[in-house]
Amino acid sequence: MKNIVSLLNEFKKIGLTSFDGVTRCVYDENWLAAQKKYMQIASDYGLYTFVDDIGNVYATTEKNLGQKIFILSGSHMDTVINGGPLDGVYGTLASLISIGTLMKKFGHPKIPLVAVSFSEEEGSRFNTAFTGSRYLMNKLEDTVYGLRDHEGLSFNHARQNAVTQLKELASELKATGLIHAFIELHIEQGPILEKKRQDIGIVTDIVGQKKLLIKCYGVANHAGTTPMNMRCDAMKKAVTLIHQLYAVLDEFVALRYTIGQIRVQPNAANVIPSEVDFSLDLRHKSQKRLDDAFTAVKELTELNDSILTIMTDVNAIKLSDQLANNSALAAQYHNSAYQ
Repeated sequence: MKNIVSLLNEFKKIGLTSFDGVTRCVYDENWLAAQKKYMQIASDYGLYTFVDDIGNVYATTEKNLGQKIFILSGSHMDTVINGGPLDGVYGTLASLISIGTLMKKFGHPKIPLVAVSFSEEEGSRFNTAFTGSRYLMNKLEDTVYGLRDHEGLSFNHARQNAVTQLKELASELKATGLIHAFIELHIEQGPILEKKRQDIGIVTDIVGQKKLLIKCYGVANHAGTTPMNMRCDAMKKAVTLIHQLYAVLDEFVALRYTIGQIRVQPNAANVIPSEVDFSLDLRHKSQKRLDDAFTAVKELTELNDSILTIMTDVNAIKLSDQLANNSALAAQYHNSAYQ
């Protein structure tokens, strides 16, 4: 069997861009090719493959999970636009290879092991995220199915087309059992472990996240003939608000906040902007501190006569101490530096 490095190199080619990145948006041709390749690898290991109605692909040690308790491991197959070749797929392949190797060496486990390649996590095609895992946990809102991508194609239409093709290669999953534990291997997407020369970071918390869209309004007018004291400039409002947000949010210890996207209407060099909207991503492992930061943002937005819309709202989660301890023991056993 191929090792994970060779498989990662093969998956990098599925959606490789001219910028040496990878683009596999949920349900597109590259995504579909990658999920099919995942199924083939699972079959090569003698695992049973299943697919559900959202496009999550499962590789299991049991032909019929039924109502059995099982252990789940995996990650997501989709990427951001021009994403890195390890994000998501590293954990997806690692779980598959691990379970396949255990199955070949020891046979069927007492508790079924299940690898999962989640359909979507990034939100790079439709304006929503985590649809694969939310579907699995029965937390996916019906409104998602009506969302449309930049070409006007609906989430539901794209989903039906892709899932139909996957179901030609695998059985439909109808597991009603309980997930005893879930564990995911993921690359570090920051500088902390790399700077400390640590191999492994054992995650103790998943931060809460509030992704916001803030709109500032003005009046479009001619840039040359409209006096400065007679303007209603949406950009000036947005810049003022952004400056205030940076000053206030810097006071929240350990808060991660990012203004990463700005759109201007009508977006012309010689026209005063009539509308400016920008994103604000707030993250913290303390739900209270995250909520307090959001309250501060909301108050500033209202003071600046702007409109705030919540796009994503995910609560902070404390992870299992038992799984963390088990991971630490495994790292020690393999002489891997960890924190």
